[in-house]
Amino acid sequence: MRIFVGLFKQSIVCRRHSFVKNDVFRRHSTPINCYSTRFDGKLTFDQFTSLRKAEARKSVLIHLASRARLENGLLNICTQHGPVKQLFTYTLSSGDHMLIEYEDRDSLESLMKSACHFSNLERIPVETRVLYYTGSTGSLQKKKKQNRQNLPLVSMAGQDKDRSEDGLQRSLQKAESISDQMSLVHRHEKLSDLHARLRFFVCTVIEEMLSGLFPHTLVSPFGSSVNGFGKKNSDLDLNLELEDLVHLKKESELKFMTKKRLNNERRFTQGSLEIVHNMLKMFVPQLSNLVSILNARVPIVKFYHQGADVECDLTMTNRTGTLMSELLYVFSSLDDRVKDLVFTVRKIAQVNY
Repeated sequence: MRIFVGLFKQSIVCRRHSFVKNDVFRRHSTPINCYSTRFDGKLTFDQFTSLRKAEARKSVLIHLASRARLENGLLNICTQHGPVKQLFTYTLSSGDHMLIEYEDRDSLESLMKSACHFSNLERIPVETRVLYYTGSTGSLQKKKKQNRQNLPLVSMAGQDKDRSEDGLQRSLQKAESISDQMSLVHRHEKLSDLHARLRFFVCTVIEEMLSGLFPHTLVSPFGSSVNGFGKKNSDLDLNLELEDLVHLKKESELKFMTKKRLNNERRFTQGSLEIVHNMLKMFVPQLSNLVSILNARVPIVKFYHQGADVECDLTMTNRTGTLMSELLYVFSSLDDRVKDLVFTVRKIAQVNY
């Protein structure tokens, strides 16, 4: 990193008056349409978040009792219920985990129907897409044993090693230019595909928890998780909407009977988040360190998701945060080098201060 910082500072001094001529800041040969939120075939913000949500809703997170038993039964069990689109394995301090995305929702629901609760009566009989694999070999596995499909398995062990600080140092020393070094810093610091999937998975799990009372509730990530500038260790900011705009505009002669909403929007938000906090604390597995900060300027519920290894801040009707995230997403989509520059400046600040 010292090599990178030295080269970067030297470039700034030598080219202080000629940034535009630097290959890092050279203009595109083709003009960019700034009035569109789609650039060079890239997804718009809504398309990006919708795609990630669709992946998450077809996914299940499984905590493994033993990594050694992975090949012996779990993969066979998963493929019995339908084709698997993507599969990730990773290790945290809490144990080994597997994130599985199926090709369709029916396959996932088939897997969920095959699961059961622990016989321990102290367990709360809640059903979420967070499962535990004991590794026991029962008669069901013997009857249904079959050749499993060629799974798109992605192990994060090697990838995490490549993303170490030592690995970044070695890569920076081999880079031929500052542009290459900036690009390396971006690739090293950015959210991986697995981390992005886990964050949207957390959103959909909370949505499903609230769907009994609020069938059209939306829990959407905002901030660095979706704006294109997210780091691998950044927090997850979540925004809760009890009703989406599509159903809000729906017209019918039949109306649902409901309670009247409080006139004081802040009091309504505080009361709603207090209830959500209690539901998360009581019923949703793998959540810990739950704290409600309801008297803050923006009331939030903070918690840690053990399976996703991410600190979360849940707010309500924070539309400003979502709009700012979309704006930054547009900026990052204009030119890939915008991300390189932002991650580089942030890394230099981290090293020197």
